[in-house]
Amino acid sequence: MKTIDKLLSVPVIIKNYIIKQYIGKVSNEEEKFTIIYKSGFWAGYKFKNKSGSGSSLSATTNIRNELSVFLREYDIKSIFDVPCGDFNWMSELELEYVDYIGGDIVKELVSVNQNKYANNNKFKFLHFDLLRDELPHVDIIFIRDLFIHLSNEQVSLIMSKVLSSKIRYIITTTYPELKENKSVSNGDRWRKINLEIMPFNLPKPMLYLDDSWSEDKVHSEKKMGVWKILDLIKTIEINNNKYFTNKASNG
Repeated sequence: MKTIDKLLSVPVIIKNYIIKQYIGKVSNEEEKFTIIYKSGFWAGYKFKNKSGSGSSLSATTNIRNELSVFLREYDIKSIFDVPCGDFNWMSELELEYVDYIGGDIVKELVSVNQNKYANNNKFKFLHFDLLRDELPHVDIIFIRDLFIHLSNEQVSLIMSKVLSSKIRYIITTTYPELKENKSVSNGDRWRKINLEIMPFNLPKPMLYLDDSWSEDKVHSEKKMGVWKILDLIKTIEINNNKYFTNKASNG
C-alpha cells in the first residue's frame, strides 16, 4: 500500500495508467479493490466520489426510481447491498421501513460509511467478501456493478452461494442485449455481462429495473435483473433433470 500512497501526488493521467497496470497483476480481491478506492482510480475527472461515475446521482436516477417502486410493491423489509461503495446514491432512497445492510470488501470505506450514515441500527455496514463470507438472511441481495469486474468463474461461485442461501430475491447488473460474455484480465477487468447467456444461462428475470444512464451511451441498455431465488432453483432442477434424462436415453 505504500506504493499507492506515493502515487497520490502524481498527475491523474499518469497515475491511472500506472494503477491500471498494477492492479491487473494483483490476485487478492481485497487488495485490488482497496487500491482502486485509495488511489481514486474510479473517481475520474468529473466525479468526486471514489466509487466512480456510475455511483453518481445523475447516473442512478433511473435505478433509484425503479428500485423504490420495487421495494414498496413487493413489501421488502430487508436488503443486503453489496458492494455498497460509498452509499452515495442509495442514501437518497426512502429506506425508513427497510433494514439496510451495506457490505464492501474495502475496510476503510466501510468505516467511513459506518461513521457517516449508521444511525438507530437502521443502517448497518460490514466488511464483507462475497466470495468468502456467509450471506445474511434478507429479502434482497442487491449486487450492482460488481460482476462486471469479476471473472466468469467468480460470478458463478457467488451465484451458487446465493442459491444456497435463505435470500428471496437477487437483483443484479445485466446487459440483456449482449451476445457474448467475454473475460478480461487486465486492469479492473471491466466488461459488460449478460447473465442469460453462456456460461451462466440464467432464465429471463421476472422483471428488469432500468439502470441506463442517458449521459453514457455505453450504459444505454444497462438493466438490473430481478430473479426470485426459488424460481431459479426450480429452473436449474428442471434443466438438470432434462440433462440426465437425455444422457440416459442416449445410452
